[in-house]
Amino acid sequence: MLEEQQIKGIGFNTLRRFWGLLPQTNASQNTLDKLSSFLGYRSFLTYSKEKNQHQKWLTEARLQQLKHKDRLSRSDLKFIQKMCETQDSVYYIIAVFEHAVYFEKWDYLSDLFNPNYITLLNSPAEDVTEYAAKLAQLINIYLNHLPKPYFDRIIEPLIINYHFRYYMIYSCIDMTNINHRYGEIIKTIQPKAVHTEEQLFLALLNGLWSYLNTGQAPAVNFTNLDLDLLPKVLVGRYYGYQILQAKVSQNSVLEDEYWSEFKKRFEQAKSLDFKWFLVEIIHHLIIIKDFKKLKYLLEFSYEPVLDDIHLRSYFDVFIFNLIDVIISFQNVDFKRAKVIFNQIDTDVIERRLDRSYFLIFYHCVGYHLQQDKNLKLSHQKEYFDLAKKTQFKIFNQAYLENFLTATQHN
Repeated sequence: MLEEQQIKGIGFNTLRRFWGLLPQTNASQNTLDKLSSFLGYRSFLTYSKEKNQHQKWLTEARLQQLKHKDRLSRSDLKFIQKMCETQDSVYYIIAVFEHAVYFEKWDYLSDLFNPNYITLLNSPAEDVTEYAAKLAQLINIYLNHLPKPYFDRIIEPLIINYHFRYYMIYSCIDMTNINHRYGEIIKTIQPKAVHTEEQLFLALLNGLWSYLNTGQAPAVNFTNLDLDLLPKVLVGRYYGYQILQAKVSQNSVLEDEYWSEFKKRFEQAKSLDFKWFLVEIIHHLIIIKDFKKLKYLLEFSYEPVLDDIHLRSYFDVFIFNLIDVIISFQNVDFKRAKVIFNQIDTDVIERRLDRSYFLIFYHCVGYHLQQDKNLKLSHQKEYFDLAKKTQFKIFNQAYLENFLTATQHN
């Protein structure tokens, strides 16, 4: 057949190796070009390009077909997951998700968010995977921009799905919009929470919401709570809020008790678990300006988190550097504080839903650190613009003025 097409120079053993009948070696460019010519292409490069385009078209066609099904089979979900992994993108899930919501296919969505089928939502090593976190962020953006009447119609049947709540709502807490659309979602979920883990999460989130809006932090008490059975990020949130609540109520004994408990648990944890313990407790300590505890966490976990783990985004770097600036300022090492602050790149967190929220603390620091009047006023303006956007009442002039001058709750 090769000779019929006047393709010469490919030996019998070359063909046998190519199809695995002899031990394989990498085919030469000459061999690849001639076999591509046999298939009707000018070269192997042309063959690869056109073949991949054809495969892409078949993938897109199948995806379009999946949208119009009533339910997703294991084979369908396996295909979607494979595409997400090979493309390193959650686009395929987003595409079918938006279509299913539009046509209100709730059973279809139940299949889509079943972690037994879409295993990239979680893994034994993590509470929530990178794929789930990215997917949750994109879905929250989608929900934030739906017309209000349509949002009101679809949110109730959507959040009935526990796995959707867990992976898409709880794994991506949109602090910037907790007084807006995200807060509406949480209020809708509240009566449907059945698991202790879910009830605790909602109670802690609502307690934080109360503090940010009123300055009051209600007590959160759960009997027979086994923290060892909870995701580590929720354990960090639990201790963070309990320390915040104790400080607000001026109960120093209880505050010390919770801090000691957390330190013991944290110091016994594996370094790979540090990140998950730290995410929320750091957040709460920054809010109440407890820089002494932040200094301990910085010194104890800086190298394991940033050098050994260096998890998936630069947000960790942003937070740790901001804490470093705060501690340097407290230690009257203004030169170091300014050098680190000037190196902070706020663009690295521009795609986070809660970017505006965390930049509030960044501008608080900048306001105190900058001596140039114009720069100081610029940080002040940004602070109030963001405070207005989030609508949190505690972020007022007094909070800004006292941020680096008072380490105790005022």
